[in-house]
Amino acid sequence: MQDTFLFYGHYGDVVGFDNAFSVRLSYLLTPFVFLLICSLLLLQRTVKGITQRRVRSRHYRTSISSKVFSGWDFCVRETGTSVLKQKRFSNDIKSDLAEEHWYMLTTQQSLGVKVRIFALRVFLNGIILALMAGGFYFIYLATGVSQGYQKRSDDPILSLMTQYLVPVVISLVLLILPYSFMLLVKFEGLSPSAEITLTLVRCVFLRLGTLGIFLFSLGQTILCVGGTKAPCEICGYNMQFQCWETSVGQEFYKLSMFHFLELLAEFLFLKLPRSFLFSRYQCRLIRWLGKEKFVLSQNVLDMVYGQTLVWGGMFYTPLLPLLNLIFIFITFYIKKFSVFHLYDVSQRLFQESTLRIMFHFVLFLGLMTVFLPLTYLLTSARPSRSCGLFTDYNTPWEAVKNRTHSALPPTALTVLTYLTSDIGAYSLLLILILVLTCYVSRVRQNELDVELLKEHLSNQIEDKEFLVRRLRKEEDIQSHTVDP
Repeated sequence: MQDTFLFYGHYGDVVGFDNAFSVRLSYLLTPFVFLLICSLLLLQRTVKGITQRRVRSRHYRTSISSKVFSGWDFCVRETGTSVLKQKRFSNDIKSDLAEEHWYMLTTQQSLGVKVRIFALRVFLNGIILALMAGGFYFIYLATGVSQGYQKRSDDPILSLMTQYLVPVVISLVLLILPYSFMLLVKFEGLSPSAEITLTLVRCVFLRLGTLGIFLFSLGQTILCVGGTKAPCEICGYNMQFQCWETSVGQEFYKLSMFHFLELLAEFLFLKLPRSFLFSRYQCRLIRWLGKEKFVLSQNVLDMVYGQTLVWGGMFYTPLLPLLNLIFIFITFYIKKFSVFHLYDVSQRLFQESTLRIMFHFVLFLGLMTVFLPLTYLLTSARPSRSCGLFTDYNTPWEAVKNRTHSALPPTALTVLTYLTSDIGAYSLLLILILVLTCYVSRVRQNELDVELLKEHLSNQIEDKEFLVRRLRKEEDIQSHTVDP
């Protein structure tokens, strides 16, 4: 498949059909501009969500009494919508009560208990960091072994095993460590929402860290990044990889394909048999295992991980987004069937606003994890001399520079040169600092306005109470005057 339209190396044969349409520029700028637009949109949604979340923090939340007496939407008419609204309303109250109960318990703790809990958290975080470091190290070793044996092995079975060694190791790390995180976080003495958020953050850094270690190990093997420069002195890349872009695309293709096959195998060989055994047999072991719980956060992270793989490999595997579209279509119906027929309701409550903000933030981090290395490869890495569209250039970005120098007028070329210079970069950084300062000032002013409104509301309540007491006192005086 490496000589098909699926991978980068095949597109060297389509250059030069029409000078009016540059295949090089379209191949280079289409994914680059697409990733840039996605990053800006995700950044906007993330900043907006974080701002709203800060306003909706514990100090500014609507009290439970207000939700009970004035939280119902009387425009709801249909029975199904009403039941769904009741469940959502009940989950909000339960989560708020759990948070308030935790805060009440923490205020009653002594200094010795707080010190003991802090020491336990430090110890557990050390264990978690050690587990993550071990997982990253295994992925680093697996990537080096896989790339080494693929080029030297003549045994087809051994070659196939080494090709999929990295996806297997990554899948095992992502399967074992998140359950360890969920088990250890129960002993840290955190609030329910903090437990969910901290577990999500750890799982996010685990997934993005595995991908980052994989990219670094791949760059060290192919482009001699951070390692010995001897294999890359002649061509600028390892001579064992004559078409290294196709090799990178194949790795992303294998990761994405294995991620989908893992989902399919888990559905066919784990979830279906487990649900069947639970519904047919009354064995103590089966009852102890029970039906699998639907964990919304882990399913969201699975989707984010698959999308991150597509973003990282779309330049070297142009048809990977099309394959991912097929994977998402099949995954949707698998998840839908699992939710309605195989899963049991999770006892852990998730706040919708928190999960939405986390989803956008994780997507943005995943995009940055692959966008920055891709930018480095396009602007600094030497293209392959035996395949691809940029064999005549020192970097792929030189094609953009040459095209713009020959097509743009002198004035536009001067502006473009200024924007891409160091002065332009410093000016852009200064503008971003000013915009960020304006946003921070706006958030602080909104917080001050909220405090003033709360104080104004409190003063109004005190005024009304004063008037009520004054009226009652006057009524008492009048009643005593009328009695004689």
